[in-house]
Amino acid sequence: MLSKLLKNTFFKNLIKTVFAIGIFLAAGLFIQDHYQIKNINLQTRDPLLVLGIEKYRKQISFLLNEKQIKDELDKANPQLTINDVKISLPDTLNIKVEQNAGTALLKNDQGMFLLAGNGKIIKKEAKAITSLPNINYYQKFSHLAYSPGDKIDFADIIFSLNLIDIIQDFGYSIDSIDIQSPTMIVLNLNSRKKIVVNPEKKAADLKEELNIITKQLKIRGMSFSQLDLRFNKPVISF
Repeated sequence: MLSKLLKNTFFKNLIKTVFAIGIFLAAGLFIQDHYQIKNINLQTRDPLLVLGIEKYRKQISFLLNEKQIKDELDKANPQLTINDVKISLPDTLNIKVEQNAGTALLKNDQGMFLLAGNGKIIKKEAKAITSLPNINYYQKFSHLAYSPGDKIDFADIIFSLNLIDIIQDFGYSIDSIDIQSPTMIVLNLNSRKKIVVNPEKKAADLKEELNIITKQLKIRGMSFSQLDLRFNKPVISF
């Protein structure tokens, strides 16, 4: 009786184990068949070569991390801006990308870093590009310590890069930006005007303040030579 009972228990456990393995294998095959990345859609206006995208093909879609993919592709493609990465289940990876011509040049101890708007180094330059603002930082960056794809994520530099678009929206062009200290940035405009700001202020607040001042000056038919926006009340020099 005992031996029969043991045999029955053994066979029952064996059947359960085989059944569980069968379900596991079937689930694995189903996931591989339905949830592997098969389609990679590049959303771009121009044909672009994006390095590193093929490694995501055949990976399991719901195990991928969109932010990680974006960071990896951004690093691998210094000359491109990866605007967005979205996974569409079950099997599609969507990547929105565009060419990046650069926002400004940051001086280093041997030349220049061409920077994107988010602080990413697009490439190294031996000399200035006249069409882009030059950023002079109060501490020299090492040319050899950074490579294309790396990010210069200093808060005052990112702030300065964001200001470029804001200032240009008001019809001004920036020749150079002097980041003189953690609380003082001087924007040198091509019209020989200067705008002095504190990077501890919010860019949106500076934009609103600049909007009010420029409107008032326009009504009065006046033009500033220097505009200091570091303090609660602007200091305007004519």
